[in-house]
Amino acid sequence: RPLRPGLRSFARNPSSDPLVVNTLIGVARTLHDSVSSLTSPDETRQVIALIVGFIRQVNYAKDFEQQLNFFVECRRNFSNLDRVVEELVVLVSSLAMRTLAMMRGKHNKRTSAFVKGCIAYLHITIPSLSSPLKRLQLYTLAGEVSLVNQLLPQADALYRVAITTIAEVPAIETESSGEMHNTERGLIDAVATLSS
Repeated sequence: RPLRPGLRSFARNPSSDPLVVNTLIGVARTLHDSVSSLTSPDETRQVIALIVGFIRQVNYAKDFEQQLNFFVECRRNFSNLDRVVEELVVLVSSLAMRTLAMMRGKHNKRTSAFVKGCIAYLHITIPSLSSPLKRLQLYTLAGEVSLVNQLLPQADALYRVAITTIAEVPAIETESSGEMHNTERGLIDAVATLSS
């Protein structure tokens, strides 16, 4: 509990100062490591919200490589919380799209290689998620990002993995909080996106 004010304060006063960011990564890591099977669902949600809020606030502006390095460090430090990993996948997908926008739709060799690195991050990160439905949704997102960035072999590989993941999606999924939910709507949406 005494670690939380630092992360909350950072959310109000974001920074990309390496000393501040590294210190808060340590704080967030301590919170991450405090979550166990004995932690209440509410407490887990609070920790996830603090870590996700912190990650969202670190912004290296146009230094996209530094931003990706930060996300790699976050994946290494916060890998036990699926909701945090899901957020990292979305943020890296967004980073790839911001790169394309900055280049006005035409990559040069450097930005193309960078976006390939982003897609590799996604390809490595998504399988670590426990929810087959989330994996399916994020593989589909990653495939779309690859396609828009004209990375056809990567898009093909991601879509193939998404298609094979369909068979793994159960009718009812149990979240880490113990809450059960029907996956039918999410599965239909993901398949519709894949087939469009």
